[in-house]
Amino acid sequence: MIIMKLNRILGGLFCILCMVSCGTVQTNKPFAVGDVLLEMNMDDLNFLGESEISVEYDTYLGFITKIRKVNGELYDPLNTRKLTIPTQGLALSSEGMDLAAYKVLEDYPQATFFQVVFERTEKEQLFLGSVKKTTAKVRAYSFK
Repeated sequence: MIIMKLNRILGGLFCILCMVSCGTVQTNKPFAVGDVLLEMNMDDLNFLGESEISVEYDTYLGFITKIRKVNGELYDPLNTRKLTIPTQGLALSSEGMDLAAYKVLEDYPQATFFQVVFERTEKEQLFLGSVKKTTAKVRAYSFK
């Protein structure tokens, strides 16, 4: 009697296990060429102009960061715009620069190529914190 109940329970668990293990898995692998070489020089580009972008932020205890100003305007975390500038070589690496980079695209909406010329960080040391201001100059180009 106990063996029959055990067989029914094990048989039921086996059926449930078989049903649960059935399923479909789909994997999408987009085609992306890893190494593409496009030979260009400065004669292939039109210089549109330069923009200076900046971010000012406070750092407390070395790891707590609060952004004060973006491009000279008070930072509103409820109204943010971000832009990652695709560049070769020097890239915008400081904290919050993706929040300031939208200004380049606003100034030159027809730009297709960006070049970061320099990035400078000024730091004022305070007790248990610091105030940092990062400024970058970005050149905008379009293809001829």
